[in-house]
Amino acid sequence: NYEPRQPDEGVNPSDTMAVVVDEKHSTGGLSANARRRQENYAKSIVVRRRHNTILRKVAEWLETTLGASHMIRDQPLWKWEWTDGLDPKRLKRKMRAPDMCCILGNSTLAIVEVTVCGTKSADAVRKEKVGKYSDLSSILQQAPNVLASPELKTVAEPFILVMEESGEVPPETQADLEALALLVEPHDEAKAKAMALKIAYQMSQMGEKLA
Repeated sequence: NYEPRQPDEGVNPSDTMAVVVDEKHSTGGLSANARRRQENYAKSIVVRRRHNTILRKVAEWLETTLGASHMIRDQPLWKWEWTDGLDPKRLKRKMRAPDMCCILGNSTLAIVEVTVCGTKSADAVRKEKVGKYSDLSSILQQAPNVLASPELKTVAEPFILVMEESGEVPPETQADLEALALLVEPHDEAKAKAMALKIAYQMSQMGEKLA
């Protein structure tokens, strides 16, 4: 029942589909720039569709396999129940809206960001996302609703799940999936690793089919 995200804000479909006649550089009535905009827009739609599919799978894994509770999906950070009472300006910086957060192991607030690579490398995308969300853990640790919660004991560093355009799941993403499973199975590393390997394989299979 999850609602997929729409294409990123700032992308105007009418701009990307505009026909620009340029006799010197055009082919079939479209200028090189217009064709490039069309191609980039079409690719962004494909990447977004793949992202939404993988995101739904990860959310399902978190809830059904890891027993996640208090799931928040596709909401700006400043609208989260946990951020009530914090400075909205600080939360809106960089237009931050992690894909989801939930409680795992009945005591840890986990922030999860899912990203499918487009034109950038997995390493570059991961570095960008880590920088974007690096301070969220410390911010949320001081949030009134987090401090007042009888069940929450800690806020984990954000989990950045990056997947290659080809469908490949990088080692860093595999490690974050295992870290998520360990929040639920802290005393059984073998079980946590098996759960992480299973979802990584499923993500990879889905990514390859959508590539």
